[in-house]
Amino acid sequence: MSRLSKSYLIAYNGISAVLWLAILQTSMWDIIAVKIYHDSSNYYISHQFEGDFPHKLLVYTQLFNSIMEIIHSLTGIVKSPIPTLIVQAAARSLITLGINYTLPQSPGNYHFVFFNMIIWAWSTSDIIRYIFFSFKLLYTNSQPPYWLIWLRYSAFLMLYPIGLISESSVVYLSLSVVTKNTAYYYFLLFGLSSYLPGLYFLYGYMLKQRKKVLSKKNN
Repeated sequence: MSRLSKSYLIAYNGISAVLWLAILQTSMWDIIAVKIYHDSSNYYISHQFEGDFPHKLLVYTQLFNSIMEIIHSLTGIVKSPIPTLIVQAAARSLITLGINYTLPQSPGNYHFVFFNMIIWAWSTSDIIRYIFFSFKLLYTNSQPPYWLIWLRYSAFLMLYPIGLISESSVVYLSLSVVTKNTAYYYFLLFGLSSYLPGLYFLYGYMLKQRKKVLSKKNN
């Protein structure tokens, strides 16, 4: 890897980790503020015509990360399997673009338990991931500390199921604001039905990675 590519990736991973730390704080406060001060439906009656939608930092950051990481893989700057990136990007985009942006009035956007679970699962996963990648790039002659390696390849065991439950719940809650028997209603139903196969695919991939990396560290 060239020095320029390495410097770029260190900056990209560092910025991404900081963005997800900010998301962890701001998105939770968004939900709390609406819960305390507004009824979500009344709130959006006065804002929906201004092009407003919730969780903007989450939407923009996830879109940015998804696009950049597919580009990184296609150009060979990072060796990540394209199918895995596409499955993860599609699952998250269903929430960010399909619900937050397209259906800002959805009660799923403000559900105190389920949306906070999404924020916690995604942010924790990505903060660990981007810090791990930064350490690998900064210390090319040595491995990141074992606790960070273990977190990178173990946190998903809990975070992926939490993501499945919370994301599918938010999509289900959003069906209430979509007219039945429309293309978008069936699109959401299709997305809802894709969560279990998607989890199986991603979970299987990460289990293989975990076994390969941690068994190597323990030898």
